[in-house]
Amino acid sequence: MKNKTFFHVMLRGQTSRILLSDPSYRPLTEPLTSPSQTFTVEEDEEGRIVVRVEVLQRRNGPYTNTLPTTAGTPFREVRLYARVPLPDGFTDTLGFPQVDSSGIDLMKVQAKHEAWGGRRWVNLQAESKDGKLASRGTVVTYTFERVE
Repeated sequence: MKNKTFFHVMLRGQTSRILLSDPSYRPLTEPLTSPSQTFTVEEDEEGRIVVRVEVLQRRNGPYTNTLPTTAGTPFREVRLYARVPLPDGFTDTLGFPQVDSSGIDLMKVQAKHEAWGGRRWVNLQAESKDGKLASRGTVVTYTFERVE
């Protein structure tokens, strides 16, 4: 039986295995399903960066995650996650966003910045206590102030 630890997979040459996080591995030429969300990135008249995420369909997966209710959990926790590229050449520092969730009560909001492949990205996550966050047509807007 093969050992599946990092050492044996990566350093012992078990090439039949692939790390799922490897960005160079592309098993398909196009996705099997349509996206669960869409997003836009704009600069408003006051110089703020506004990211708008809209849910297109409710679905488990990498973007809209619905966690099932268990006997000990009184609510269905729902997370909306988006990894959004900032405009080409964007170098400013952004503060923590103001979040408008169309009246949905949010438990937690996260915004993490990263630079990858010569481009800046922002990873956004919002969590709610009900199923409304993952419902079709839900829009969550993140407004970032520029920090000097």
